[in-house]
Amino acid sequence: MSWRWIAWWILLACCCSGCVGLRPQASIYNGRQEASVVFFPTHCSNLLSCINESQDLSRKEFSSYYKKSVAQQGKQPAEEDQLRLICLSMHQYASYKQFKQGLELLEKYIDGHPDEEGSLQGLNLLLKRINREKIKRWSQQNRLTDEKEVVEEENRGLLETVAGLEGQRELDQKRINELQKQIEQLKNIENIIKNREL
Repeated sequence: MSWRWIAWWILLACCCSGCVGLRPQASIYNGRQEASVVFFPTHCSNLLSCINESQDLSRKEFSSYYKKSVAQQGKQPAEEDQLRLICLSMHQYASYKQFKQGLELLEKYIDGHPDEEGSLQGLNLLLKRINREKIKRWSQQNRLTDEKEVVEEENRGLLETVAGLEGQRELDQKRINELQKQIEQLKNIENIIKNREL
């Protein structure tokens, strides 16, 4: 093969693979701006970002922020304030009551923003699932606590029975010891009587 053919194949391979051509970000259309992706944050993405960012709050900081958000709800709350309160109600330090209030507020927020329903409804369903699991775990924990109390009560009854039996055993042992002493005394009396008869 001649050098021409080799050069021809190299040039063809470079053209097909894209090595030769326009610069990576050069516009195909002269003087026009290239298409770009524009991200418009949704209420759901804002809420999820807030949940992520608030996870590092200490218990004291969480309590302070939650009180401020609840106070803001009493006034004319902005959307950001409502989302912040929903966000804080999903925090790890939130009580179950706060969590439930956050769920209710999220449902009201979805009703007030039908254009965001698609994204927020998915989050709402996820949170409802978490709520059901919390209730299930809570009921299982209550059932286990009840069972534990029953077992502890039975255990106390058995311990009292054992203590009573041990007390009875001690009394029986004393009675046995007394009877053995009486038997020994009777034997001694019998021996004395036999010795007198002789």
